[in-house]
Amino acid sequence: MLDLGSAEAKAWIGVENPHRADVLTELRRSTAARVCTGRAGPRPRTQALLRFLADHSRSKDTVLKEVPEEWVKAQGLLEVRSEISDKNLYLTRPDMGRRLSPEAIDALKSQCVMNPDVQVVVSDGLSTDAITANYEEILPPLLAGLKQAGLNVGTPFFVRYGRVKIEDQIGELLGAKVVILLVGERRA
Repeated sequence: MLDLGSAEAKAWIGVENPHRADVLTELRRSTAARVCTGRAGPRPRTQALLRFLADHSRSKDTVLKEVPEEWVKAQGLLEVRSEISDKNLYLTRPDMGRRLSPEAIDALKSQCVMNPDVQVVVSDGLSTDAITANYEEILPPLLAGLKQAGLNVGTPFFVRYGRVKIEDQIGELLGAKVVILLVGERRA
């Protein structure tokens, strides 16, 4: 059995005796979708099923994970919250993740630049790993590019348990012309 995390397992083709193996190889290489896994009668092949279960488990783990407060502080970001108080509520009440808490509103009014051309916001979303792994490659170059373009950039901050629609309230509150929300999401 292959190690499910190996490159070999990701490139595995489960179709037995394919007519054009080169076409299947190229198809596997061109997409992250579960293609060319083959069947065992009406069921998926064992390796394909195990790979699916491993990926599903990893996805569940990342959805339940929290962005560490220490990480937010290390990035120098002000942290505020939506109206949500914990991850369970975040998953069951998306409407509350679309609004800032009263404390967040006060903090943003007192600690952020008002009326910026662009306001950049970071939020945890459904993948803590996506934010923590990609932050350094995205935010610093983005901020540098916006400033180089002569745009007035607001104070970047982190919204815990924020949903995408929260950017509307942030834009209105701070008077931003544009809000860019970097949110952690799972791969499709």
